[in-house]
Amino acid sequence: GDIIYANSPIIEKANKVGVQYFWEAFPAGSGQSDRTIYMFQYLDARPERSGLLDMMEDFWKMMPSYQNVELSDLTLRRVVFGMFPTYKDSPLQTNWPRICQIGDAAALQSPLSFGGFASLSRHVKRLVNAFDDVLKGDMVGKECLRSVNAYQPNLSSTWMFQKSMSVEVGKFEEENEHLIVDLLAKNFSALDELGLKYLKPFLQDVVQFGPIVKILTMVTVKDPKFVPVLIKHVGFSANVDFFYHFIMMGLYTFYYNVLSGPLKMLMPLMSKEGRFLTRRRIEAWEYGSGLDYKND
Repeated sequence: GDIIYANSPIIEKANKVGVQYFWEAFPAGSGQSDRTIYMFQYLDARPERSGLLDMMEDFWKMMPSYQNVELSDLTLRRVVFGMFPTYKDSPLQTNWPRICQIGDAAALQSPLSFGGFASLSRHVKRLVNAFDDVLKGDMVGKECLRSVNAYQPNLSSTWMFQKSMSVEVGKFEEENEHLIVDLLAKNFSALDELGLKYLKPFLQDVVQFGPIVKILTMVTVKDPKFVPVLIKHVGFSANVDFFYHFIMMGLYTFYYNVLSGPLKMLMPLMSKEGRFLTRRRIEAWEYGSGLDYKND
């Protein structure tokens, strides 16, 4: 199977809008010879973009070469298509007491991997503990509930990765048609060299400060000319945003490793609300730095 695969360059669509398609395929549970196949792209909601129907037409044209089959040889069991909205200012914060979003409703999902189930399963332990504290301590005010879905710099930093794998409207003619495929190849080559310790969390949507530093360093050293090309492709604003979240990810890593222990020792001296907010702050450092992930 393929987790993420690209076998075509950037394609020009209507209105000179560029599209980079990606594929994913793996065995299906309905039978030994059955397969699930995805084609997807990253994009914004600009009206110049092609619609879902156009993308579905491209799927039927391109899928046979990807899977090395003829459409006439296939038996279709189910065909689905749609969009996964993601939010830049995530996790989304509640504006009311006694109401708190989780999963997709809280935009906990990564803009890279779509959908909130995997993200929600990762956060189950944290959320169960948080809501246990909420109910036992009657911490149902807006500010307390906002701390349950606090800012996570590693989640916010993935917006730059999503941006790097899409083509901005109006910039198709400026782009190297192989730029995104080259970027994907360079990143996964670096991850492959670093080994499973670094590859597995990345594939499971857990972004950590140390691995990102190593990947960026390896890509820069191996091909320094590629870096300014990538910066131009992503854009000034996205790079500034990423740098901010990247620094915060480093700080959250430091805070969790250095400050969480002393704060836990001081918690018995705090008020009930103080203990609640401190626990949520420590969890934000842990999950916002990716240190909740444990290699098997």
